Amino acid sequence: MRILITGATGCVGQYLVAELLSKTDHDLVLILRNPSKLDVAPEYQDRISVHHCDLAGIADILPDLPKIDTAILVATAWGGDEAQKVTVNANVNLTKHLADAGCKRVLYFATASVLDGRGEILPAARELGTEYIKAKYQLVETMETLTDKLDIVGLYPTLIIGGSKAVPKRQFSHLAGMMPDLLKWTWLMRYFKFDARFHLIHAQDIATLTRHLCDQPITVGQPAKRYVLGLPAVSYKQMIGTLATLKGLKPRGIIPLSPAIANLVIKLFRIEMAPWDRYCLAHPDQGYDDAYYPSRLEYDDHMPDILTGFRQLGL
Repeated sequence: MRILITGATGCVGQYLVAELLSKTDHDLVLILRNPSKLDVAPEYQDRISVHHCDLAGIADILPDLPKIDTAILVATAWGGDEAQKVTVNANVNLTKHLADAGCKRVLYFATASVLDGRGEILPAARELGTEYIKAKYQLVETMETLTDKLDIVGLYPTLIIGGSKAVPKRQFSHLAGMMPDLLKWTWLMRYFKFDARFHLIHAQDIATLTRHLCDQPITVGQPAKRYVLGLPAVSYKQMIGTLATLKGLKPRGIIPLSPAIANLVIKLFRIEMAPWDRYCLAHPDQGYDDAYYPSRLEYDDHMPDILTGFRQLGL
């Protein structure tokens, strides 16, 4: 099978390329903005082909693409005009072209933030979300209308851990990059009680799940599938307890983080809060009823728990 991948040099994309090359016999067609960031072992070079292109200009290379069986759309933009041009327009245009050219399945990356806890689309994400979240919301709405010719599979990652200092080109996820600063504030955060839940998942585990989905039977003409990707939800107490352990501190949990106290902390430390940030603060249960992780499908978890994940980051 020939698989097209966009965003192959990003955090998730790097793990995904390595997973597919080492665990399958599929050939990969990679659309890359910066091919110099690609890190592929010599023994796999004959199974990849690279098309150098900024995704916003995808129309220029569409005629040159070979026949694709499955596409995995990872590339995204985090804000500004690129959020619409890349996250929505480029992904949709590429998908339509692939469908017309005979491709039968497209897996695309959205974000769990656009879904509620039951996996239904969340209107607040469209109304209050950042440019990134609004673009992902629009992407979901559009992609789910394209099932007449394609098996459409939506992947909705939760908070992503990933990256490695030992592998220079294996870049850190956004959350992983924030962890050292978050660790510095553990001395303060350990005093609060906060009724919050959320999920984390390692980029390697996302790669494992994506590989699994690539090899499932194709069902063209069926409703689009949605997969929230994340370990079982953890609480604020569990996360702070883990960070405190890494710092050699004891969690206290003596101050309920009420809206009034939260606003006081925001003002005291001059924290900038966008409308989406305030929505999340007011809705701290970010748990999902049906999240997927590798061991649920009888694979090994690269990150079985958050302590393992933090240690993998060198914390």
